[in-house]
Amino acid sequence: MWHDKKEYFRQSDGEFPGYRRGTGLIPRIVFLLFLFLALAVGKSGQALSDGTVSLTLQERQWLSQHDGQVRIGITVIPPQIIRDNAGYQGLSIDYIRLMERKLGCRFKLVPFATWNEVIQAAKMRRIDMIFAAQKTPDRLAYLLFTEPYIELPNMIVVRKDRQGAYSLKEMKGWSVAVSEGSAVQEFLLKEFAYLDLRPVHEELTGLMKVSLGEVDAMVVEISRASYSIEKAGILNLRVAGNAGLLYQLRFAVRNDWPVLSGILNKGLSSITGEERREISRRWIIVGEKSIFATRAFRISLVAVAGGIALTVIVVVVWNRTLRRTVRQRTSQLQQELAERKRAEEALRLSSERLQLATRVARIGIWDWDVVNNKLEWDESMYQLYGIRSEDFGGAYDAWIRSIHPEDKAHTDGEIQAALRGDREYAPEFRIVRPDGSIRYIKADSRTIKDREGRPLHMIGTNIDITEHKQAEEALRESEEKFRVLAETSPTAIIVYQGEHFVYVNPSAVRLFGYSKTELLEMKFWQWAHPDDREMVMNRGMARQRGEQVPAQYEHRFVKKSGEEGWVIVSAGSIEYQGKHAGIATFVDITETKRAEEKISAALAEKVVLLKEVHHRVKNNLQIICSLLDLQSDSITDEQSRGYFRESQNRVRSMALVHEQLYKSKDMSSIDFGEYIRDLSQNLFDSYVVDAERISLNTSGPAVILGINDAIPCGLIVNELVSNALKHAFPAHSPGEISIIFNVEENSWISLTVADNGIGFPAGLDIRNTPSLGLQLVNMLVKQLQGRITFGSEQAGAIISITFPGSGQGGQ
Repeated sequence: MWHDKKEYFRQSDGEFPGYRRGTGLIPRIVFLLFLFLALAVGKSGQALSDGTVSLTLQERQWLSQHDGQVRIGITVIPPQIIRDNAGYQGLSIDYIRLMERKLGCRFKLVPFATWNEVIQAAKMRRIDMIFAAQKTPDRLAYLLFTEPYIELPNMIVVRKDRQGAYSLKEMKGWSVAVSEGSAVQEFLLKEFAYLDLRPVHEELTGLMKVSLGEVDAMVVEISRASYSIEKAGILNLRVAGNAGLLYQLRFAVRNDWPVLSGILNKGLSSITGEERREISRRWIIVGEKSIFATRAFRISLVAVAGGIALTVIVVVVWNRTLRRTVRQRTSQLQQELAERKRAEEALRLSSERLQLATRVARIGIWDWDVVNNKLEWDESMYQLYGIRSEDFGGAYDAWIRSIHPEDKAHTDGEIQAALRGDREYAPEFRIVRPDGSIRYIKADSRTIKDREGRPLHMIGTNIDITEHKQAEEALRESEEKFRVLAETSPTAIIVYQGEHFVYVNPSAVRLFGYSKTELLEMKFWQWAHPDDREMVMNRGMARQRGEQVPAQYEHRFVKKSGEEGWVIVSAGSIEYQGKHAGIATFVDITETKRAEEKISAALAEKVVLLKEVHHRVKNNLQIICSLLDLQSDSITDEQSRGYFRESQNRVRSMALVHEQLYKSKDMSSIDFGEYIRDLSQNLFDSYVVDAERISLNTSGPAVILGINDAIPCGLIVNELVSNALKHAFPAHSPGEISIIFNVEENSWISLTVADNGIGFPAGLDIRNTPSLGLQLVNMLVKQLQGRITFGSEQAGAIISITFPGSGQGGQ
């Protein structure tokens, strides 16, 4: 339950109680002297009561059974509890001792490093009672609270250079320091969630952060703030407003001991007002109210009025001396303050740069107080671990719980080794974030030790290296896949870097005949044939330099046994261990090459044989022509002699094909244009044609015909040209014969024979004629699967033939 109370002191000046300007030094000194005299005469106050608390029989029996066994969790929170050479002291310790006297029992003090640890211990029942607890809804689940034994306000503390008064409603977006695990932290989280809370382990740490400008403000209980500021000598802070939360400090008891709660309430009710004031005077600096306005002062003033005269002279002399000292000290403080401000500004800038660098680099910074087991993280650490600051315990155990179970033992061992001084703490480990995700962390630290070598602090960094680890794992998996593929591949695979092999697979060992060790000691071109080594070396070195060289080529190699072979090389560039390298595969084509050589030799023999065949066929056809010529000499009938001549021409046309094939390179096709020109010339020679009377024109592109098309085409041309020479130009009239051939768009070949003679006789049907020559032409056109057309102009005849070509045509 939150309690709104009247402001503990006014905000007119804003400095801490006990440090107000204007109260004056002389009145303070006078008051101290009066107080001394008053105490001397026994008028200043009363001793603590030793009265007995009225308890029931059951309550006394309970106290007797638990005498000295009730565990009170305590931690250093000045001025509630402080520790010096004399042990534990403070406001709450005085109340505890007073309760012991009144109840006639003893409590057992159990110290903890932080207030948060006290709260956690109460939840786990490791302690039975808390010394100064604020009553909150969350704590009611496991604690019973007594009536408050003192009420203290929480104030807003800022630097003096931040002018004006503030309330929490006006501080949206401010960074605010607050004691970790305290009731004020719980209050601010619930009521003012828009504040950027920065939990700290102790008040002094938070106040120093405000003084140095690391946070904008701190909400802190006023007595703790006054004590810490006075002890540390902080001069640049002021109170800017009331936080609206009154600390009603109570004893808190485990909720299964209601008897003890009742006993404590009775003990508290027996404490007198004078006893409470005496304890407060010891530990709390008086607030804004002037000390001279108190009734005790007026009584003391009357009691010691006679001593004023004795002290005035001393005060005046002391005051003059003190003024000079104050002026000197004020000047020194102003200089120190200016230096401190410059140092603070430099520290602030340095801190901002460091924070920016760590945020950009995603570096978390941590500080472990080994002695007190306090672990502080910066914001980047919370982001790395995915933990909210309020959920973090701030101790070694809270951190170690985030470590992956498989890495805890090793990581803890590295910490212990660093504490012993064996080595610095710099491991890699995995963490498990609250959402279940696993991240890899690289840690680094330095251990700070005292003069005796005992560890005091460990300060270090955490870096998230998950992406790096994932890349390493992907690379490892890729390398493993390559290794398995390479080791089992039937193809020889090598990797070379510089001049030497750095990897060879088993197939490479089998191919070259050298052992793996021997190959790794060789230069990568030494296995090549002597005639090819320079080429292999130049291409391999150029490839590593990033130059463009053929990626695939063939060359010879020499095995360890001296046997020569052939390989197809496929090569490329890679990165190997951070440097440029080359990778190549080798396919043994030795047997293929040998087979090719045999085929080439056989093909050469076949070409020779085919040439010889064509040559012999041509010769045999020439012999037939000669025999027909000899036979025709004995024939006196001119018509019969003409039959022999036509047969000779047909044989010559076939012989001419074989002669062209004999001269051709591929032995399967001929140049049809050259063949037509030679054939036509032979016909002119055969008919003893006067070249000046009848001319021959041939035209057309270079058309290549196979033997199956060339012979029928030759015979057709032979018949058509012969027919034109015999019948187109009677009575020795002049004329012209044209032979035109071409390749159509559909790859058909067209052949046209035309003359400008007398033309065809009227009514001639070229497809149905008794002429042997025209019958032969029709038969040959059918053999070519072609078409024939003819016509007769005023001057001449035209016959066109088209057929699908089996060869190639081109210009």
